[in-house]
Parts: sequence; structure tokens; C-alpha cells
Amino acid sequence: MFRLIVLLVLLPLVTGSCAPYRFQDKAPSQVDAVIFSYNRPMQLYALLESMEKHVRGIYLAHVIYRASDENYALGYRKVSNRFPHILFHRQSTIAPLLDFKPLTIASVFATNTPFVTFIVDDIIVTDDVDLTECTSALEKYNAWGFYLRFGKNITHSYARGLFASPPPPGRDTTEGFFIWRFGEGRGDWSWANSLDMAVYRKSNLKPFITRDIYNSPNTMEVAWQTHASNPNRSGICFQSSKIINLPLNMIGSTFTRALKGYPPELLLHKFFQGYKIDISQFHKIRNRSPHVDYAPTFTLRDD
Repeated sequence: MFRLIVLLVLLPLVTGSCAPYRFQDKAPSQVDAVIFSYNRPMQLYALLESMEKHVRGIYLAHVIYRASDENYALGYRKVSNRFPHILFHRQSTIAPLLDFKPLTIASVFATNTPFVTFIVDDIIVTDDVDLTECTSALEKYNAWGFYLRFGKNITHSYARGLFASPPPPGRDTTEGFFIWRFGEGRGDWSWANSLDMAVYRKSNLKPFITRDIYNSPNTMEVAWQTHASNPNRSGICFQSSKIINLPLNMIGSTFTRALKGYPPELLLHKFFQGYKIDISQFHKIRNRSPHVDYAPTFTLRDD
């Protein structure tokens, strides 16, 4: 029965035809994006809108989403209609934890592009970024990943309470990047493996992606950090971060605090009323931690 479920879920990945979604980019792109979402059409809409506005260099984008009922599924259909060039893959309602890994593997290796970035749905891109710069720097300096959540403005960590985690010792490059070793980092700076919009080589990730045990974004990140961490690896980032995480609510188990007053059903109701998160309020925000404790404003959508 499980094999039948997986085949039905993966069928659009292997038989569907689609045009690459390059987010304002006309040059050949080398990075695929795999986005994870669970009962958050409102946040996903904000993420995709911010990517459409600010990100270049993505070749093909996938959304793997989980909807606990048909109301949330309808919300995701509205998001899909607004962003028709992105591939949406719904996890099954029968066995969502069983099909997460197969969907992730199929999405990562759906094309021959050498790089991938994983993205969770509470991210908002805050400034312009061309991922071809990231891949070039990653190769030139032989870094493990290029991290859009980091910059020298990141001096605190939000998880388990705000605490100081300044940039570790490192060096600036002539192009304006910053390089550091994970073993010298504290808090967020010590995490080499993240689903928060870092760019990685697919070849480096394949052993973990295909062999390790995980069934959700949270368990994937924890397993990845536990089994594939190396303190001697280096990370690279811009001088200022390009994204934030806006933790309006918690879906399932998580290690990150969330703002109060934004349960998923309330945001879904507002989404059906025609509202979206106003992403303009975060443009070039000078955040001191990757997660931002910020109550957003909402504005009417035009779709």
C-alpha cells in the first residue's frame, strides 16, 4: 500500500512538464529550491512573493506541503495559482510522514543542477540576492555552504530565548563575503546544516539525503546536523543577512519560540479574506538574529 501511495505522490515529479522558474533571472541558473510548508498558506505566499521580488539564480522551485484538511489545501491552491511556475507537491493525508523523504529526494534530484537550497515557509527575503554569486563564492573558497541568514549584523540567537552569539572569528574576502569555521561559532553560527536558505552542493548532500532517517523538516534538520556535522568545515555569507525567519506560530514540534496570537487557523481565515503579509516592512531590515520577533502588518492581495 505504501509503495502505491509514494508512486501516486511522486508521479507529477517524474512525468510532469514545466518551465524553469528563474525569479527574474535570464542567465542559466545552477540552484534548485526545495521549500517546505505545513498549514501555512499565508506565510508561504509571503515567502514566494519576497523571492519573486528579490531572488535571482533559481532554476526550478518545488514546494512540498502538508495540509491537515481541505481548507488548508484550498489555501495552498490559491498560492499555487498565484505562482504557477512553481511545482507544488502535496504530502498524502494517509501517510504524510512516510512520503516526506521520498518527495524530498525526488525534488532535490529532479534536475542535474549542481546546487540546492532548502527553505522553510516562515522565511522572508529582505534584500536582493543573485544565487550565482553564492555558488561562485562557494566554489572559489571551498566552503560547505553559502548562508543567506548570516551576516555581521547577526549577533544574537532567538532559539530558547534571545542570547548573544556574535560572529565568530573569520575573514573578509575581497568580494565582500565573510568566511568562518563552524567549530568556532556559537549558537546559530555553529550550525552547518540548515533548512534556512543556505546553498549546498547536491553531491555533498546525497549520502545524507538518501540514507538517513527523517520524516519532516524538523527531523530532517536535526538528523542532518547530528550525523553530518563537521566543526572544521567553513561557511560563507554576505556582510549583511538577506533573509529573516518570522516565527508567527509553531507547527508540530520545534526548538524555536513563536509569537503569540497568530494560530494557523486565524492566518488562514485572513488569507481567505484576501489579505497577505506586507513584505515591504522587512525590506533591508537590520535584524540582529535570524528569527525576528515582529508582529507584521497585513495588506490586501490583488489576486
